[in-house]
Amino acid sequence: MSAQEERRRLRILALWDEARATGIEMTEFCRDYSERHGAESRGKLTTKMLRRFASWRDMRGARKRETE
Repeated sequence: MSAQEERRRLRILALWDEARATGIEMTEFCRDYSERHGAESRGKLTTKMLRRFASWRDMRGARKRETE
């Protein structure tokens, strides 16, 4: 994965964490994100993609903890 793609995923996840803290549902977040950033983010953000990004972040964090 490129550094640019990694930054994109982390940016989306940061926005998702903020939205989730205010009570926004995943489907609603994906729809709103796609409407605002659709062209720049390589198409529509789906709940499946968002779940995959969150899983990637969790695995990435686990690997970092193992190496510490």
